[in-house]
Amino acid sequence: MAPDVGTRGDAPIGPPRPGLADDGLLTVAGAYPGWRIWRSDRGTWWASRKGRPLADAELTAGLSATVVADSLPGLTEQLAGQHERATRRRRRIA
Repeated sequence: MAPDVGTRGDAPIGPPRPGLADDGLLTVAGAYPGWRIWRSDRGTWWASRKGRPLADAELTAGLSATVVADSLPGLTEQLAGQHERATRRRRRIA
């Protein structure tokens, strides 16, 4: 299954358009399959979680439904942080 990625305005689209693999987007999307990742027409990078809305306890723990960055490396850093927060939260409640 192809990652859910794209560019157009500030809304996610899929499947990927030609040329997106050149900037590393598909690599990041493959590393974070629970996120829909895209770049706006202004060049801002966005990622929104797929699936159910986050619970209040998850939001309190620092999880975000959407993260934004000025660059793909910046977005990747935020996604890694979200992954780490989610992992710590799961360990605490297990």
